[in-house]
Amino acid sequence: MMHVNGPNAPEVQGVVQLDVSVPDTTMAGQTLTYTYRYSNTSGTAVNNVVVDASWSNFVGSSQQQRCYDTGCPAVFVIGPAVITNTPPATANMRYVIGTLPGNQSGQFSVIMRIDAEDYPKTSQAIARPAGSGKLYTDNNFGTIVSDDTANTMIVGPVLVLTKTATSVLSIYTGETAEFNIRLGNASATGDQVGGSIRADARQGTNVVLQDFYPQGSVLVSATGSYISDNVVGLVTWTFPTLATGAFQDLKAVFRKIDAEVDCTKLENAVYEATSDEYPYQNATKRYSVRGLSVSVPVVPPLQTPFITPTVSTLFYGNETIITITVRNHYTAALSGVVLVYALPENWAMLGLSVRMCPSACLLIRWTARLAGGSTCPPRQPRTIPAIKLIAFRVRAGFFNSSQRGGASIVSSGSIKLPLACAIKSGGPDVKPRTLVYKTTTEPQRFSSAENAYLTERGEHFPFVITLTNRSQTDVVGLTLTDTLPGKTGEPGANMSYVLNSGLLNGVPRDPDVIVNGYAGQLIWRNLNIPANSSIVIHYQLLVQGRDFYKYCNTVVAGLDRESFEFQDNQKGICIKINPDIGMFKAADRTAAGPGEEVIFTIRVTNNETVPHNMGLFDVLGRFTFVRQISGYSSPIHGVFTAGGLAVGFGDREPWRQPGGANCGAHAR
Repeated sequence: MMHVNGPNAPEVQGVVQLDVSVPDTTMAGQTLTYTYRYSNTSGTAVNNVVVDASWSNFVGSSQQQRCYDTGCPAVFVIGPAVITNTPPATANMRYVIGTLPGNQSGQFSVIMRIDAEDYPKTSQAIARPAGSGKLYTDNNFGTIVSDDTANTMIVGPVLVLTKTATSVLSIYTGETAEFNIRLGNASATGDQVGGSIRADARQGTNVVLQDFYPQGSVLVSATGSYISDNVVGLVTWTFPTLATGAFQDLKAVFRKIDAEVDCTKLENAVYEATSDEYPYQNATKRYSVRGLSVSVPVVPPLQTPFITPTVSTLFYGNETIITITVRNHYTAALSGVVLVYALPENWAMLGLSVRMCPSACLLIRWTARLAGGSTCPPRQPRTIPAIKLIAFRVRAGFFNSSQRGGASIVSSGSIKLPLACAIKSGGPDVKPRTLVYKTTTEPQRFSSAENAYLTERGEHFPFVITLTNRSQTDVVGLTLTDTLPGKTGEPGANMSYVLNSGLLNGVPRDPDVIVNGYAGQLIWRNLNIPANSSIVIHYQLLVQGRDFYKYCNTVVAGLDRESFEFQDNQKGICIKINPDIGMFKAADRTAAGPGEEVIFTIRVTNNETVPHNMGLFDVLGRFTFVRQISGYSSPIHGVFTAGGLAVGFGDREPWRQPGGANCGAHAR
């Protein structure tokens, strides 16, 4: 049993003595039993005996110990019954023993569980969980009668994994690289001080080392007794025991195969070790120790590393030059190398010959001779590549495609070489040439709260549609359709086109088709937009609908298979009908001190052709409402119920407020 005094608090032993004990060692994931023994050394009974228990790393992110059973109940009780009670802020749990007769003793235990992740780790401090108890009597919690602390040590194997590459020089695809693995137990420099191995290290049994093949490789050979699984890509070594301070040195050789994965490296990234002493992480897998990743650079003999267009964005109908870079890292010259480039379906290559494009012109083929690469000094890339550039001109089509285009070498010609990594996707992004933007000539009427322009019934509201052709080709025969309000949530929509309001680039032009009313349409046909220019359409709608509803109209453009881009992704704009009710507010003075009264007068005028029911509210700010002087019914909590407001009728509502900041009035 391990028994120590608590830090900065020497052991105190009074009339009722307390001894806290715990096993000398424990292991991660296992239970740990603390035993609390108490004894009344006097011949007189002692009342209200209480033990407050605390455990190190019991709460928080670094929690190491936790209750085995909820609430950490007292178990294995000998002597008086023990009641588990709510602890004070200074302890983790309180145990009430009650009256203890003279010369009597007893004990109880508390079972904890050590977190599974707290197994010994190389070059880290030894974990020493601790528990303490403070004994009080007679409900006097200001005076500690006895206290004691005990700690233990978490033990187990301290596995260490390291790996190095025998050579850091580059290899070709198809060549091999050798890796050196060292598996040790407390063998790292930080695990031994002055020749002594750390105290928590223990022998490992059934030690298992697993090394996953690098991506795009196969196992060629390994040292020691091992099992390989080529389906999973895993090599496994098992050792019956591994003593503290001991280690095993192993080697594994992998070949980089011709696969389009990790083309530039052979990376031995995942390898791990465990033993029977490590706790289970889940139902089938134990916790394990992993080593750092190690890699060897790989040079594919033939590469197409770059596809470079002269522009990154290509609008419909525009042209660009695409340059493909081909690299030969192989030291010998190659003849009959075949490079192909797959054109997206919405591209066309200009100046094609039958030899280059024998079928549907979606696959371009070149046959070339490549010079050999030159050798380099040691520890430099395997070769300085011979470079060949292939350039060609393409024109974007007039519709969208998810394809990007891509180059690949399909034959290395005179010498057979790995080609899986001689693939590269790339090309410019093809975008619609026509940008559509719908707005109004009255931006000042936009309400961000409503996300709509505020209008009045009967108004002629102006709209503007701008079509911008960003390409080098003319847009010919475009159809533009503007759909009037008439969707779900737009009751009473009845917009109509204002005849002779249409302008095309300042010249009068009404739509070719006009359908007024609910979900009507305005259609302009045969619109032409010269290359790199814009056309602008102005028109007006007569606004009819219900008050306080929002109505939206949207525009679409059509031309064969073309797509169109809408500025700010906005295909339309919305208007909201607000009745024309005027508001006026004035104060009887320009300045007022604290406590002074200010008379405000509000005038509301209905400029509509029909009466409206309305209400009025005023934001008081730092004013306090005093009384209403005249007007409609007295306000309730500052809300005036004005009732019906006749056509053309204005009303004044003065009231008093103590001085303070001004405020705004609102009608609704």
